Amino acid sequence: AYPLRDRARGLLMEALAGEGRQVEALRAFQQYRSFLAEEVGTEPSVEVREIEQRIATSWVSVAVELPPPSALVAQARVIGRAWERRTLAQNLSRARASGLHTVLLSGEAGIGKTTLLAALAAEVRDRDGIPVLYERCDDGAAVPLQPFRSLVGWCVEHVSTALLEAHVARCGGELLRIAPQLAARMPTRDPTSSDDATERFLLFEAVADLLRRLAGGDGLVVMLDDLHWAEPTAFALLQHLTRALVDAPVLLIASFRDGAEHVTEKLRLALADLDRGDAQRVKLRGFDDADLADLVTVEAGTSAADVAARLRDDSAGNPLYATQLIRHWVESGLVEHDAGTVRFSGGGSGEAIPPSLRDVVWRRVDALGPETAEVLSAGAVLGIEFDGDLLTALVDAEVSVVDQALDAANKSGLLVPVDPATGAMRFTHALVANALYAELPPLRRRRLHERAARALANGADELPQKIIVQLVRHCALGGLRQDAMRWATSAGDHALAHLAPSEAATWYRAALEHCVALERPDPRCKTAPGSRRVAVRGRWSFGPHCLPTAASCRSARLHRSSWRSSKGPSRSRIPTTSPRTPGCSPYSRSA
Repeated sequence: AYPLRDRARGLLMEALAGEGRQVEALRAFQQYRSFLAEEVGTEPSVEVREIEQRIATSWVSVAVELPPPSALVAQARVIGRAWERRTLAQNLSRARASGLHTVLLSGEAGIGKTTLLAALAAEVRDRDGIPVLYERCDDGAAVPLQPFRSLVGWCVEHVSTALLEAHVARCGGELLRIAPQLAARMPTRDPTSSDDATERFLLFEAVADLLRRLAGGDGLVVMLDDLHWAEPTAFALLQHLTRALVDAPVLLIASFRDGAEHVTEKLRLALADLDRGDAQRVKLRGFDDADLADLVTVEAGTSAADVAARLRDDSAGNPLYATQLIRHWVESGLVEHDAGTVRFSGGGSGEAIPPSLRDVVWRRVDALGPETAEVLSAGAVLGIEFDGDLLTALVDAEVSVVDQALDAANKSGLLVPVDPATGAMRFTHALVANALYAELPPLRRRRLHERAARALANGADELPQKIIVQLVRHCALGGLRQDAMRWATSAGDHALAHLAPSEAATWYRAALEHCVALERPDPRCKTAPGSRRVAVRGRWSFGPHCLPTAASCRSARLHRSSWRSSKGPSRSRIPTTSPRTPGCSPYSRSA
C-alpha cells in the first residue's frame, strides 16, 4: 500500500487490536505519526486518530498487584470512626460503578487522618484486592510535583511490564520527567521538547493514563496525605486528574489540616476546584466518651470511667493527645490496676501530668534516658524523617550508643522505621518532633543545623533535589548564609528545569534574601558567588513573581551596586548585613 494512505494504516491497527495485540497497534500508530511528521509535516487523519483512541481506551490491563504502601501501618484495632469508614467504603463502591469519586478528609493535627487511611487501605486490599497508592506531601519546601513524583516512581517500579508497554506505546517517555526509573524498565523515546505549558500538559496526561491503566476495570484507591503542604504544580496536576479520570473507577482521597495556619490561599483554591467536581468532605472530630473508654482498655488492659473522663478533659478527645497521655500515665505508674479495673494512684490527683502535649512528649523521651533524649532532639533538627547515618554525625556519641537510643525510641513508639535497608526513621507524629525541637536552646539548635549542613554537603558530587532542599534549610538556620544562598539558587535551577516556575521563583527569592543579608563585610565571606545569577533569575525570569523581592534588594542597594556598569556586578559592594531574618523562606520550619 502507498505509505501515505491512512486507510491501510487504520486497517492494520484494527487487525492487530482484534488479535489482542493492542500494544503493537498503538506502536504502529506512533510510527505512522512520526513518519508523517518527518515526511510531510502533517498529522494522521481524524479517522485514524479515532481508531487509536478506541484501541487505547478499550485496553484491558492485566491484573495489578502492588505491594502495600510502606508508610501506612494499620493498627491491630482501629478505635471508633465507624461512620467515616463506612462513608469511605461507600464512595469506593460508587467509584467502581460510575467513575471517579473524591473525598476530602480534614481535621486538626493528631486527629487520626493517616490512621483512618491505613485502616481503609488494609480493608480494601484484604477484602477486594484493589491496589492502593499512598503518598504524603513534604513539610516545608517540596520537590516540584511531590508527592506525585514518589507515587508515580513507585508505580513504575512495581507494575507489570505489559502495562508499562501499553502506556509507553500511547504516551512515550513523558513520565521520564518525574520517574527516571522508566528507562530502566523498558526502552522509550525522550520526552517531547516544546514550550513549558505543552510539556506540562503532556506530563499530566501521561500520569492520568498510568493511573487509568492501574485502575483497569476493578478500581484503584489513590491517597494523598497532608495536602496542605503541597506545592502549586502538584495542585495543578491534582486538578487535571479529577477531570481526566472522571470516567475511571478511581477513589481519590486527599487529607489536610483545616487549622487557619494551614489553610492557605493555594489550598483554598484547590479545594474549591475539587468541590466543583462534587467532592465529599469528611471532617474528623475528637474521640467521644465511648472511644476514649476503648482507648483506655487498649492501652491499660481494662477500662475505668474516671480515667476516661480525665483523659477527655486533658486531651479534648484528640487521638494523638489522648494516646500520648494514657501511655504516659501507664508508664509512669500514675494509673494502676486494682481488682480488675484501673484507677489513679495516690487518689488520682495527677499533679505530675503536664497540661500540654509538648511536656507529655518530653517526659516520655526523658524516661528513656539522657542519651536517648539527646539523640532524639538531634533527630528533630533533621526533621520528621531522618537518616540514621546523618544523625550519627550530629551527636557526640558512639555509633552503638546512637543505635541503642533509636532502638529504645522505636520500642516505646516514638519512632517507626521507614526503610530498614537504609536506617531511615520517622517520628510517629510531627508534633513529637516539633515538641523536642522547641526544647532545644537556640545556640545548640544553630550548631546542630550547621553540623547537619556540613555533613550533607560532604556527600556525593551531584546531590539530588531532596538533599539540596535540606541543605538550604540547615544552612539558613545554622547561620551559613552564603551557602544557603548558593543552595537556594541550585534548588531554583532544578525547579525551573522541571517545569515548576512558581517554586523556582520562591527559591530565587530566598536566595536574594540571603544575598541582602550578607551586608556587613566579613573576613570569611568577602564576595557572594552567584549573586549576579540570582539577581538575574529572581528579578527578570518571572516578572511579577519576584517584584517584592527586587524592591527589597533595591532598598539595600543590591540592585544598584550589582548593575551600575554594563560589564556586570560589582561584587565588592554586595550588601551583607541582614536587616531581618527571612521569615517567608521556603525552608522555614513550623515548630
